[in-house]
Amino acid sequence: MSSDVAAASAALPPPAEPAVIQDPTVRDRNLREIALRFSYLRRVVLTELTQKLAPLGVTPPTYHLLFRLKHDGELPQQDLVADSGLDAAGVSRLIAKIGKEGLVATRVDPNDRRRRIVKLTDKGRRLEESLAPVVDAAIRNVVPGLEEDEEAQLLSLLDKAVAGAVALQRAREQG
Repeated sequence: MSSDVAAASAALPPPAEPAVIQDPTVRDRNLREIALRFSYLRRVVLTELTQKLAPLGVTPPTYHLLFRLKHDGELPQQDLVADSGLDAAGVSRLIAKIGKEGLVATRVDPNDRRRRIVKLTDKGRRLEESLAPVVDAAIRNVVPGLEEDEEAQLLSLLDKAVAGAVALQRAREQG
């Protein structure tokens, strides 16, 4: 070693202890993969729905609200936030907009006058029913090749994931 290299090496601090890097567990890796897939699928589903619904003058958040109200009946406005992919203010604006179009009706909750209850109108129900085949086709494009039993299994697993997410959200809201 030349004296210049030796002098430069001597001036360097001693090497740090190598960090101990442990391989993540399979479950940890799986959880990160699930998160990536959720993010990817959300983007692809929204893109596909937007492409199919936009020519009909409907957005994915509008369809999601119509679908939820058709299948669950009237609901408090805040319960629709998670379904729409919008924040509370966005849902409020969307409900006002589709209310003016005659797709939903709102009323004040008699048990809590700060809350609004949202209900699908007959016009909203007819629109949701006319859009259902369009949405079904869009989703089939995203998950081609799934058999009916696989769709049911996927839905069941997603329901479990959603239940956990809902519980987490409620715990956060309660402080």
